[in-house]
Amino acid sequence: MKIIYCCYSGVHTSLIAAALHSGELSDATLSWSALASLPFFNRPGPELLGCPLFVGKSSEGHEVYSLGLGFDRELMQRAMESFLKVWRISEREVFVVDATRVVNHLTRAGTFLTTVCGWQLPGGLLFWAGLRQSWPALARLVAETREKARQLTLSTGKGRVIPFPGRKAFL
Repeated sequence: MKIIYCCYSGVHTSLIAAALHSGELSDATLSWSALASLPFFNRPGPELLGCPLFVGKSSEGHEVYSLGLGFDRELMQRAMESFLKVWRISEREVFVVDATRVVNHLTRAGTFLTTVCGWQLPGGLLFWAGLRQSWPALARLVAETREKARQLTLSTGKGRVIPFPGRKAFL
């Protein structure tokens, strides 16, 4: 199974969630230096939007990715649906998680300033302040995702695609 955490840039919230899921980060420790050691962290670029970044494998052997969706989440979702159909990838092989649903406005503002405006210092400071507040919710989201993936793997041998809020499941 492939687990894909999504956010606007793919190098902030979703990258951190994917690193937690794969064990690259521990949910017990939160430090800027630990985040900065992640490949691509806080290094946004338009060339990364829509490109799944492999972060690692979970303890269950699932591949874990981070994906930046940009402003047009609907377009990106349709593109992912189309690719899955074209490549004949079963909906039971992909698990998509919207990591932005658990972060606060400070985190979003920091991501915007860093990614869209290119203001690394003020954006990074706002992102860090927001992340410290959102950390328990993000860690819970990852734990819940890990458990859902484990249950789906046990019950079906595979996973399934989880829809973005307000949308039907892929495929």
